[in-house]
Amino acid sequence: MQTANQLLLRIVGVAHVEDFESIIDASKRAACERQALEMAKMLLKERRKFQAITEVVEAIRYIHSQSC
Repeated sequence: MQTANQLLLRIVGVAHVEDFESIIDASKRAACERQALEMAKMLLKERRKFQAITEVVEAIRYIHSQSC
């Protein structure tokens, strides 16, 4: 849960993520931030379903595939 909270704070809070800030194209940056927010939401709401890091990686890939 701490990871999801940190992700949320970095996207919508004061502590921005340099990786996102370095994306010049605003629409591309927004798309990346939306994906990160979706992942943070999933980690917060469904954290008990993740038993291994491979499942987290699979969820990231799924979210990425849905927004492309």
